Amino acid sequence: HATLVLDSATYANKLMKIMFVWHSDGSINTPPAAAIDNVSIQAITCPRPSNLAVVDSTITTTDATISWHETGLATSWRVYYKTSVSTVWDSVDATDTTYTFNTLNPSTLYNVVVKALCGSGDESMLTPSISFATSCGIVTTFPWSEGFENAWVAAVAPGNAAAPMCWTNINLGAGTSNYWQRNTSYPHSGNADAA
Repeated sequence: HATLVLDSATYANKLMKIMFVWHSDGSINTPPAAAIDNVSIQAITCPRPSNLAVVDSTITTTDATISWHETGLATSWRVYYKTSVSTVWDSVDATDTTYTFNTLNPSTLYNVVVKALCGSGDESMLTPSISFATSCGIVTTFPWSEGFENAWVAAVAPGNAAAPMCWTNINLGAGTSNYWQRNTSYPHSGNADAA
């Protein structure tokens, strides 16, 4: 299943053709195993918002503000968000082209998408996803633990190697054996460890 959105400003009042092409890479000597069915062309009555972004200056340990541009006539939007490791999206409705989250978790990577709500049953497609991380929190509850389960993020100075979010990993020598890295071969518990 695939959806292709064509910009109306580019194609308005023009005669266009739709073509489907299948190409064999020659690895199988049989007729093409391709089929096309249920092709549908529909006018978009509720265009999706554009320019979804996080306002960097608003990010704290628990807060972040996102903004977007309305490209149609919608006056309300649905904001979907989740932590980067979650498979379940939460949602909130907004009545302005900005939304402020204020109950986020510190030191956490989030994904966000938005769609316009144009009327009863008329909703836009989702925007492309954006990501942002909340600020690092201070450890105040003990005992505290880190299971190294989440993917590591790119190095942040003064570190020079990937590390868990809000950690610094400094490679003090040449080669990959001189710094910590995420490992999934020998975890004590969970699915990963630092080795």
